[in-house]
Amino acid sequence: MSNTRPPPVERKKIQEAIKEAETRELDFNPSTRATFIREKVGITELLRRKGLNEAQLREHPDLIDFVEKYPELFKKIISGEDMSMLRNMLNMLDKMSSGNISQHNASVVIGKELASRYIHIKEDSIDISDSTTESN
Repeated sequence: MSNTRPPPVERKKIQEAIKEAETRELDFNPSTRATFIREKVGITELLRRKGLNEAQLREHPDLIDFVEKYPELFKKIISGEDMSMLRNMLNMLDKMSSGNISQHNASVVIGKELASRYIHIKEDSIDISDSTTESN
């Protein structure tokens, strides 16, 4: 076993990381992504109502690309799970597309919704005003 340590990692203050995240360029078009997902969800739900089973849906020519790109989302749709969080995420993509919110801030909004839904923490109990990512 080697005793060499990995090189040190440059640590940033939370505020620096947030600023960097807020100004980072998107590597996708939020409008295109939201439109694609809405279209495929609609097709999936329509075909499901027409009686197609999961195997038929997976092989349907209008859904193959969706099933490949978003397999977990596809599973949620066909299982009849609550889609309210998906609607919230698509709304965030719409706001990103119109320039009303950054990807970082959209992620924060969705993260807070998920936290309040699943882990029940108090937002005001976390203070990141002068934190760094590593304790001294």
